[in-house]
Amino acid sequence: MKDNRDFDIVIKRDADESEHAHSRIELFYVISGDCVFTCKDQAFSLKQRDMILVNAMEAHSYRSKGILCVLGIDYRTLLKFAPEEGCVFSLNTALGSRDVHEEIRSRIHELIRQETSGKPGRLCRIYYGFYALMDTLFMRCSDEPAKDAKAVQLIPDDRKLQQIIAYVHGHYQDGISLTQLAKEMYVSTSTLSRFFRKQTGIYFADYVKRLRCETQLERADIKYLQEICVPHMTMERAAAKNGQLELSISLEPQEFRLLHIYRGR
Repeated sequence: MKDNRDFDIVIKRDADESEHAHSRIELFYVISGDCVFTCKDQAFSLKQRDMILVNAMEAHSYRSKGILCVLGIDYRTLLKFAPEEGCVFSLNTALGSRDVHEEIRSRIHELIRQETSGKPGRLCRIYYGFYALMDTLFMRCSDEPAKDAKAVQLIPDDRKLQQIIAYVHGHYQDGISLTQLAKEMYVSTSTLSRFFRKQTGIYFADYVKRLRCETQLERADIKYLQEICVPHMTMERAAAKNGQLELSISLEPQEFRLLHIYRGR
């Protein structure tokens, strides 16, 4: 079975990550030791068996002494489960009783066990464990999206941002515009532009370009870019040379820079 999963499970020891943000969501679980975790300008002291979930584009940093499991989930995977309006997760065991989310811990333990087992057929069990975990997260840790103008005005900024991101990820290949999104969020274009810039630190147009760049590269499945020249992103079949088919991707120079900036290269 080919492993093309759009999530990843990483085990880290004594990790130290400076502040960053990205379009996927991440679930952190402290296997052993402790971790100082900062998110949305708040610092949390995580102990063994603690968990915290970071939503898309939430700036965060952490320093751990011990072993930490990081489950990264591509937003396109999230959209398979989430309502069209998006959702926001709330999971931070450092804020309350550490025994409330035992079912989630059990799911994570099984996922880690299968990921590290090396046994034949484990990939099927990894997928099963991942989808079981996602089902539990949506059942116990997700908030309902706002669906009308009054509700949108009342929700906090972090939930509003998640609805914006969900809409962008669902429509960025359909020629989405800031004006169109502003109508969906019941605000003016200028208000939405300022809000997105303030919450994410980047411009709306740059964020959309980033998603298109990443999608184009993933579809091409190549290790490097052969051309950076035309105004719009296109994928072209080059002439076959020596019996081999060459693929080229064309990006604007600005799009190329954005891709590498946001991928941290």
